[in-house]
Amino acid sequence: MFGKKKQSGGEQKPAAKPKAPEANIQKETKEIEHLNLRIGIHEGEITLKDGDALGDDVNVASRIDPFAAEGGIVISGKVQQNISSLPEFKTKFISEPLLKGVSQEVKVFCIISHGLPETDITKVTAKLEKDVKKLWFNQKSIIAAIAVLSILTIGIIIWMSRDNIDTDIKENESIDIFISGVQSEKLDLNPSKEFLHLYIYRTINPVDPPKLEFNLINEDKLDKLYQDVIINCTTKFYNLYDLVTLKDMQDRLASRGEFMNFNEIPSVLRSLDEGAMFDGDAKDHYDSIGNLLTKEFEKKPIYMFKIYAYEFTPNIDGNNIVGFVDFLDINDHFGSDGFNTNIKDFGEDVSEVINGHISSIFYRKYPSSILSVNGNELLIKINKLAKPKKMSTFNSVNRNYTNCSDDPNKFYKQRLEECEKMISYCDTTQNENYLGLCNMFLSDELGIYIYSEEEYDDLLTNTHKGFDQGGFNMSFTVNILIKEVFDSTAIGVFDNIESLPWIQIREGDKLVLK
Repeated sequence: MFGKKKQSGGEQKPAAKPKAPEANIQKETKEIEHLNLRIGIHEGEITLKDGDALGDDVNVASRIDPFAAEGGIVISGKVQQNISSLPEFKTKFISEPLLKGVSQEVKVFCIISHGLPETDITKVTAKLEKDVKKLWFNQKSIIAAIAVLSILTIGIIIWMSRDNIDTDIKENESIDIFISGVQSEKLDLNPSKEFLHLYIYRTINPVDPPKLEFNLINEDKLDKLYQDVIINCTTKFYNLYDLVTLKDMQDRLASRGEFMNFNEIPSVLRSLDEGAMFDGDAKDHYDSIGNLLTKEFEKKPIYMFKIYAYEFTPNIDGNNIVGFVDFLDINDHFGSDGFNTNIKDFGEDVSEVINGHISSIFYRKYPSSILSVNGNELLIKINKLAKPKKMSTFNSVNRNYTNCSDDPNKFYKQRLEECEKMISYCDTTQNENYLGLCNMFLSDELGIYIYSEEEYDDLLTNTHKGFDQGGFNMSFTVNILIKEVFDSTAIGVFDNIESLPWIQIREGDKLVLK
């Protein structure tokens, strides 16, 4: 690290800048067997106190060097700015990770000139703190659509997409639904407990809740639960989708001389909690699923579901089993949706979660759109392929901000108004449940950035972690009842009791049928 030196008395003195001999160091040590150096360079201020160097900048250089390739050099954004005018230096952006023990945001670049190796981001060995929002917004290929809380339905739906590619599903086209099994593992339980509590209580702030104890479900019972799901899905999907069981898929793999252990695949919630969705073993597992689904998709569209279930005591409202269903498809869309049930209703309730998601996949391809808003009454341009009918319900709104791509200030202003409406509501509401939601969003307890104080502060300075990476989409739960259907339009009524109370529907929003 080099730059300014700040004495404990507050006086700043320029420190000597070396002539960047690091490239020569790497060159000289390149031929030494078993000596693989990684170098990290940062510029900043330090405070000297009792012989110790203190401050954020002290830690930055040591935290970024693991991002260098063996024999390579990485630099912070501050250093990159300083050398950007020097033609002999060429750099490449790697990431903007959360660095342990560092409060400031640091962009990391690797030097790719002077014969230095480029960092392979898939092989980075940096040990990062858990940070879901960095994972979602700092990977350039991710554009996240987040379906936020609905306290009157099931709690939370997490939806992410690593790309913008839509899979064409033609009307009435047959698709495969692959349900790989029901699993109950401690590794997946621990990082999901916060969500499981939400699925059980259906509220952020339950009144005098009992202390819950979660237990794993034994293999024999898991097999029975899986059979219950298969039986219910067979009935529910009859003449709609083709069900693929674990045995069916194993037979398909065996016919190609392949094998896959689906129990080894970590849950989406565990991968997000560990910050490992796109790194290490988790990435390998998801890549293997992607390869499998791609092969199957060549014959027919396929979607995969994996169920995680746990028993809990004491019973709440007659239920004692809670869990979530992970879903994955060929385009690296993945997510998780929860359920709260009992052994008698397990198959029916879980199949309803799966059916709801499959329906939403189909309807997302054929969204209707808002033409105009008059209070709670909406004029809707309908997509006939989705076949909306009188008394049907739109239960999801997709808001895409690509119309702001050529005018970032338009996005910042629009999103700032949405955040200010939320803050205004939270400052005045007396509803305890919604106050809990307000606090959770503002403090970003779930790490989703949306409606957080961090997002609001960023917008005030015309920056945004999603939009600035190339795009931004947001989805949220709503309840819009269709009162009347005409040839190409419909009249709907918006009831935000089942949505976040500060949400306003606006012209151009896309609607997804329930």
